[in-house]
Amino acid sequence: MGIYKGIVKGSWIKMKDKVFLPEGTEVEIVVEEPLASFRKGSPSSILRAIQSAPPLKKEEIEDLRQAISKGKTAVDWSSPLDYDGSKGE
Repeated sequence: MGIYKGIVKGSWIKMKDKVFLPEGTEVEIVVEEPLASFRKGSPSSILRAIQSAPPLKKEEIEDLRQAISKGKTAVDWSSPLDYDGSKGE
């Protein structure tokens, strides 16, 4: 028995080193990163998308900053449940 490492490519697992196993050998695959982290919108998916984004030019960065500023809206932090000091009148 041994430990072999590989990477998923499509529906195949490409082994990092050559592995010679006889036909019919039973294997067990352990995924090191939890599958939930691949879920769309998960923190690790967002980080992966950010890290794989192509570098931006200075003009593109400024355009992005302006678009973010234009999209900001004021937040109303008040709540209808806030205590206003009245005694139920």
